[in-house]
Amino acid sequence: MSASRTCARTRNRRVVLLAGVVLSVLVASLTLTPVASAAPTQVRCDLPAGSAAPASAAPSSVGIDKAKLDDAIAFAASRMRTHIEVYRNNCLIGRGPLNDVTGNTPWNLFSSTKSVVSMLAGIAYTQGKLDLGASIARYLPAGDVDRAHAAITVRDLLTQSSGLRQSIVTEALTAGLDVDPDIAKE
Repeated sequence: MSASRTCARTRNRRVVLLAGVVLSVLVASLTLTPVASAAPTQVRCDLPAGSAAPASAAPSSVGIDKAKLDDAIAFAASRMRTHIEVYRNNCLIGRGPLNDVTGNTPWNLFSSTKSVVSMLAGIAYTQGKLDLGASIARYLPAGDVDRAHAAITVRDLLTQSSGLRQSIVTEALTAGLDVDPDIAKE
């Protein structure tokens, strides 16, 4: 077989293959009907003003399966979580079984505080309300910070590089006691 004949056959195979691909795409585009897939509108709640209670909504109105939410709350409650609130789109959509008993009880959260503070600091930083390089004195009441502590920045606290010592034993001694809500000053 000559080289020109082999070249012609290869070219013909490519043309047939390309035609097959084009035909397949054309057939697929004609047989598939577009599906309207507009996302369902979800309820959004306004943030509460001051000490007002948050607005509530049904889980389904914010795109959450109530049975799965109930399972998640039951799981958390079975792990000694005494106060549970679940929010979506600023709406309260789920509560724990002990909330009415534990709602106004101050608890020492120990290391959980770091997660909550980091989340809130991130929000405040994003909104331009927190300067990570600023002294902590900027955010505390006048007279509450001595000269040594005024040198500590917000970033130092968030990265746990302030030089402050841990008080694990002292914190452990307060477990289960009626904790002073101003313990952060101590």
